Amino acid sequence: MLGNSYILFKPFLCIFTFAYFNTMKRKIPFIFILIILSTISSRASIVDSLKNVLSISPDSAKFNICLDIAAQYRGINTDSAIFYNQKAISIAKKLGSAQKLSAASNEMGVVYYLNDQYIKAIEYYEQALKIDKKLKNKVDISTRLNNIGLSYCAVGNYSIAIDNFHKALKIDYERNDTAKIAIRLNNIGIVYTRFEQFAKALEYFINAYKTDSARNDKALCAARLSNIGWVYLKMNKPDQSIDYLNKAIVIDTELKNEFNLTIRYNNLGNAYLLKKEYNEAINLFNKSLNLIENREIKQLLLMCYLVWEKLITRPNKVHEL
Repeated sequence: MLGNSYILFKPFLCIFTFAYFNTMKRKIPFIFILIILSTISSRASIVDSLKNVLSISPDSAKFNICLDIAAQYRGINTDSAIFYNQKAISIAKKLGSAQKLSAASNEMGVVYYLNDQYIKAIEYYEQALKIDKKLKNKVDISTRLNNIGLSYCAVGNYSIAIDNFHKALKIDYERNDTAKIAIRLNNIGIVYTRFEQFAKALEYFINAYKTDSARNDKALCAARLSNIGWVYLKMNKPDQSIDYLNKAIVIDTELKNEFNLTIRYNNLGNAYLLKKEYNEAINLFNKSLNLIENREIKQLLLMCYLVWEKLITRPNKVHEL
């Protein structure tokens, strides 16, 4: 896995655009919220605290602090993330720690990956991999291969991506690491989906689901079921998609995972759009929006409203609610 979610630091302008459209003589407000600031102050506080500790810490502690600061900046402030990663790399070299150097190189790869600089990401992942192979650290070797696979997938080189995922998968099978096995199977499924080899994608997603089911990991089972539904949606098979998405929704509802439910309802709405059942689609998009607004998961608002925009282009086909 690449790591934590993106973190916001700098102020952004929230732009609210209001549009109205008539649906059978009925006006519905349409709000676009483009950028959100839900965790700025707390994350900035974390970074400030880490920087204060950094100045008074020995090199052995500075290494981890630099990596922590870089992780806070990754995906948002690339220059700062690179700066602190480079400091971590320098400290690792000074300490003569190959393991630390591998970790810092991998983190640098993550920074470049999140900044869409995939070739640079691969360069650093491969540096980390080279070190891990010398150390014979199979856990880290598998992780680096996985990250390299993700990067090649991002640039559209699917054959190399799959090759790296299979190499990682082989190590995971040797270690009987079922959690990692499920991740690799899922990633291969994603690649085949992007490659539009949907039958192969379904095979790997189903195997990932079976693996997580055996582990009784309900949250990941819901994710795998959702992915299966996603593939059927891309295959223009909305009925099968709806079946699997509903199964995912049952689990997420049981787990009270509202964040995932916003995504499931949105995808389910798209399935009903494909069936041209517009009222049901609207109901599902409303469910998604209500969850988003209630929990301030605002980064998903734009996605949902863009789907609403599709419905605006079909006003004659939307019935009075």
